[in-house]
Amino acid sequence: MADRMAELGANVAIHDLDWTRPSQYGEFADLGESARGLEKHGTRVTAVTGNIGDRQAVAEMKRRIEAELGDVHILVNCAGGDIGAKGVKPSPN
Repeated sequence: MADRMAELGANVAIHDLDWTRPSQYGEFADLGESARGLEKHGTRVTAVTGNIGDRQAVAEMKRRIEAELGDVHILVNCAGGDIGAKGVKPSPN
């Protein structure tokens, strides 16, 4: 989803629980590698980490995203897509 949005010209913010979480599921070495892959489209990309169940963490992520990219106009929640496709669930789920 993020790749397609960037391909269409959108600035993109990506998120994960922590910086190295993508490696746990074989997606990327870390969140930075994921973000760098989106930069090929020439749009601005930022990556943030935090627990979306923590209101303060969400407020800080929002602040950082808006400081770097401006107002958020589209939100895509696609957590766990690759994980589910591989039949692997995080623990705790």
